Amino acid sequence: MQRYFASVHQGKATLLPSDIFHITNVMRMRPLDKVEIAADGRVYLAEVVSLSPFEVKILSPIAENHELPNKVTLLYALAKGDKTDWVIQKATELGVSEIIGLTSERTIVRLDEQDKIKKLERYAKIIKEAGEQSMRSVLPKMDRIIDFKQMGSFHYDYQFIAYEREAGKTDAFSKRDRGALCLIRHRLYP
Repeated sequence: MQRYFASVHQGKATLLPSDIFHITNVMRMRPLDKVEIAADGRVYLAEVVSLSPFEVKILSPIAENHELPNKVTLLYALAKGDKTDWVIQKATELGVSEIIGLTSERTIVRLDEQDKIKKLERYAKIIKEAGEQSMRSVLPKMDRIIDFKQMGSFHYDYQFIAYEREAGKTDAFSKRDRGALCLIRHRLYP
């Protein structure tokens, strides 16, 4: 069943114009067709009541939870081309809670403030589509692109850093060995 992210108020769903277009022109739904609506972390079974004016009525809540039990934040250095789009899509499908874009002295992508706003709008669209496709009930947040130097201001219970020169066993991760994580951080940030 097709899923859409919307807002729900007094038993009715308010969808974006792009979703209304998708329902009416791409999916060619008709009154009485059913859809799933995700809103505020909950999922509802809903029914298309009318196409003009467009109206969707909430029928009942759906008891499901596909979200990860822990909050996962991905800090990702922006790559050129459509690689960043692909990473954001896959991270959303895998269940991350937040995505933060990074730029550094070695990042090829250079963004001014206007470019950041445009990129974040594009990424929000990718996140929404990937969230609907993967049946998420909550979309990950991606509302900023920061400089690599600001990364130290983030504090999490566990931090994993993908580092191409680090090799060896990964059993320390399953033991939640903070020493191994600190060792990796030390090599990156002497």
